[in-house]
Amino acid sequence: MRGDVTISCAYGTGLTVAVTLKSTLGVAINITGYSSRLIIQRFDDSSVWSTVLSLTSGGGQITNGGVSGVFTATLSAANTTALAAYFGSPVPNRLGRFEMYATPGAGTEGLIFHGFVHLLQAGEAVEPVS
Repeated sequence: MRGDVTISCAYGTGLTVAVTLKSTLGVAINITGYSSRLIIQRFDDSSVWSTVLSLTSGGGQITNGGVSGVFTATLSAANTTALAAYFGSPVPNRLGRFEMYATPGAGTEGLIFHGFVHLLQAGEAVEPVS
């Protein structure tokens, strides 16, 4: 169920990412009772990935669509503005990674998708999610 995607977002703008969890038969999985989290990380000066933003279903930034199988994560304009302090302006430093996890009621947390996040400056074109 994992997928690799690249998300582009401009500093200071909000972004919503919706992911549908499906079975191998392509049928939406009922995610009622699931919790979820999304983290954004950057590669820091000590050559390790460090988390710079964490969104959770418990914090209200990720909603659970129940029988539709859809998780919707919302990064606010304030979230992307705050990320600017971590990623800086040189192009290599504006690329980070993200991971989204889901946990069924009493089950084990699993990675559902991951990829890269590219933070753009004002005036740069925002690329569609791939």
